[in-house]
Amino acid sequence: MARLFPIDAPLALAPMQEVTDCAFVRTLARLGCLPDFLVLPYFRSRRDERPLPAPFLRTMAESAAGIPVRAQLLGSDPAALARDARVLLEYPVAGVDLNAGCPSPRVCRKGAGAALLLDLRRFEAALSALRAAIPEGMFSVKSRIGWREKDEWEDILPVLKRVGPDLVTVHARTREGMYRSSVNREAVARAVGELACPVYANGDIADRRTACAWMQAASPAGLMIGRGAVRNPWIFRVLRGGKPPAYRDLLEYALVLMEETARRQGAGESGHCARMKKYLAYLADDLPADFGFRMRRAASRRELIQTLEDHLSSDAPFPELPPPASLAFFG
Repeated sequence: MARLFPIDAPLALAPMQEVTDCAFVRTLARLGCLPDFLVLPYFRSRRDERPLPAPFLRTMAESAAGIPVRAQLLGSDPAALARDARVLLEYPVAGVDLNAGCPSPRVCRKGAGAALLLDLRRFEAALSALRAAIPEGMFSVKSRIGWREKDEWEDILPVLKRVGPDLVTVHARTREGMYRSSVNREAVARAVGELACPVYANGDIADRRTACAWMQAASPAGLMIGRGAVRNPWIFRVLRGGKPPAYRDLLEYALVLMEETARRQGAGESGHCARMKKYLAYLADDLPADFGFRMRRAASRRELIQTLEDHLSSDAPFPELPPPASLAFFG
């Protein structure tokens, strides 16, 4: 696997609702570790026409940071999806992505996200409506490989092949696998062999070893990284051959992210602390238990900063691969 390093395929930041937001992307820009492109967290498409919310528009406007940005739609109504795609295309986006992978029960109860895979006729209708509304080169799909069984992928692939999106990202788990099951690299390899468009792999990309394992096993056109980038934002630079970060670099990351979130946070200090804890939780398994305990109990920015300084003021290298228990949270 070492012969495949450094990775020369495109690297993308995955959409993670309320995590890979504008503040996070601006932090990546300031740290000099941006991906090649990113997909924004989804906009929920409903039958009733609604204007795009101000926070979503702000995220689109401020997240670019000099790299292409794709907007993502979540929904199941073909006409509404096509309508909202046309609205999104009025903005400076590189493309529009359909979410067919979100496992959230709240999302799936409405037939959206991964639940699209339960009704392949509805899935194909949604894909076809978007294909007709979106120009060539700008339509992408992010999909899981099924709802319960990996064998469902055999029926999903022909649907994707018939409609012909311009890019497909495969989160190589079923919906019931959530983020804890093993990734199915064979499913991505099959998509690479059968689809005419580029196929990106997504799932358990945490460091150089796991990235190279994906490239060797499935030969995807690119890699999309979500939780691995929140844990270690330097992963995009490292996969290009850059130096891995030290613990002290993670301290800089946390402080810059704290500044960027404060710039956009309107809920006061307690709300800001709660927001930061969503990010810092991704570091907890790599640090002594005292970090997680103090981080969760912190009620002020000062307490959070002190906790970070007490645990991250070291020049020792930050471990590339998280402990095995942490792998359950990578997507």
